[in-house]
Amino acid sequence: MKVKRYLVNNIQEAMVKVRAELGNEAFIISNRKVKSKKGILSFFSKSVLEVVAAVDELPQEKKQKAIENNRIASEREEKISKLEAKVDGMEKTLTKIFEEVEKKPNLSSETDKNKTSLFDVFFNNIIENDVTQEIAQNVITDAKRKCGASDNVSAVASAIYTTMAEILGNPKPIQPGEGTGPKVAIFIGPTGVGKTTTLAKLAGNFSLVQGKKVAMLTTDTYRISAVDQLKTYADIMGIPLTVLYSADDVRAAVEYYSDRDLILVDTAGRSHKSETQFEEISALLEKFTNPEVFLVLSAVTNNRTLKEISQSYNFIKNFKLVITKTDESATPAVVLNSKMMLNMPLSYVTNGQSVPDDIEVVNTDKIIKNLMGSIANDGSSR
Repeated sequence: MKVKRYLVNNIQEAMVKVRAELGNEAFIISNRKVKSKKGILSFFSKSVLEVVAAVDELPQEKKQKAIENNRIASEREEKISKLEAKVDGMEKTLTKIFEEVEKKPNLSSETDKNKTSLFDVFFNNIIENDVTQEIAQNVITDAKRKCGASDNVSAVASAIYTTMAEILGNPKPIQPGEGTGPKVAIFIGPTGVGKTTTLAKLAGNFSLVQGKKVAMLTTDTYRISAVDQLKTYADIMGIPLTVLYSADDVRAAVEYYSDRDLILVDTAGRSHKSETQFEEISALLEKFTNPEVFLVLSAVTNNRTLKEISQSYNFIKNFKLVITKTDESATPAVVLNSKMMLNMPLSYVTNGQSVPDDIEVVNTDKIIKNLMGSIANDGSSR
């Protein structure tokens, strides 16, 4: 697949350029308004339209074979790269912390008092990164238990890392059906967290990148803009979309798309304080057979609201977590906080508005290192 980016004044101009350069078989992946200049001059510049278009360069049969071969190769390389990066990254992190602590006699002392000080440094790092004090204390307490009598800085850092890794667990992304009927994934969550865009990103990844047969359903008829937004994505990516006006429409829609690998279901945003709206969600979920439910939360949610949300959604016994807008948050603390509060598996994080690019399976190694931070030469945390 050949992908190219254009800066144009409008969609009509984009279509002319796309067809001229990529041909009539090209299609638009995403479009958004951007400033024509960067830096301080962007304040005075006009907005233009950034359009990303793509075109298949292989016949259909070869394309499908290439997709499958690329998928297998990519998965193999990704597993190897992740393992190498995790080992290398952990080694570098521990070495750096060890060197910095060695410069501070009070932190490398053999006494229990100074051992506690080392834990305190990490504790301060963690709460300064917006992890709740209660959760941070649980992490430190469990890490101390793992360390036993050891006061070695590498052992302390490793114990904290291991504790966080155990809490976060292994991410659980969507696994589309393979000849056993479509997998149904339903996305629920508060208003404004980005459910519709997240669904479109996943639809694009599974359809355009992995070559899966995807369909989309939406029950969000409260906002006309939400339906129009999803229709636009569906038309661009060539993915069928059905609007469900009541829970009674579910069975017919699922049967209609029975030949698909994956059905993604968008729902209206719900206030975590409305019991009536939660009854509607419960009634909708009952219409599906063994769906995977994904609770979508924003990374910029404050801890008080996050706690209220976690209590509101406890009527659902099994779901996975999607954290959006991580690019708008200084830290990934919501990932750890929500995992502890809700005790449900993590799946994806999103880090921008670009469809279908800005989404990935949760990288626990990156999150843990971000939350742990490092120890500065003056003994302070950063």
